[in-house]
Amino acid sequence: MQMQMRIAAQITAMIAIFLVIFALPANSAHAGFFDRVQDIYNAPKKIDQIEQQYIEKSEQLQKQLETSQQAAEQLALKQEELLAQNNQLIEQNASLQAELEQMRKDKSSLLDKLTLSVSVVTALILLYVIAVRVWRYASWRRHRRLGERGISG
Repeated sequence: MQMQMRIAAQITAMIAIFLVIFALPANSAHAGFFDRVQDIYNAPKKIDQIEQQYIEKSEQLQKQLETSQQAAEQLALKQEELLAQNNQLIEQNASLQAELEQMRKDKSSLLDKLTLSVSVVTALILLYVIAVRVWRYASWRRHRRLGERGISG
């Protein structure tokens, strides 16, 4: 219970301190007659100074704008060049693809011709071997018949 009372007293004290601090009026600036007259006469100088700063910032922004526009134009030209180069490479790629396809067809045709040639040569050799065998057999049979009757007759 005492603990709660102590906490309540501390909170109340803190609130009272804050109220006193914030309730006090702040020191106000007192400008005298001469200060006000001086401010009135210095106003054109301040306006000239502000106007000069405005002109400088305006010129600086104008230069930045021109620089940005030049950079944008250069980037646009570079993009056009790259697009043209890209289109050229696409055409070159298509041409090379067509050439590669033609080379594949030529290679396939060459292999077909080579296979046909080897087959024909093999068939001719086989026919030659068979023809020689048939000729030798026929010759053997003829000589055998002649050998039975004899040469003299």
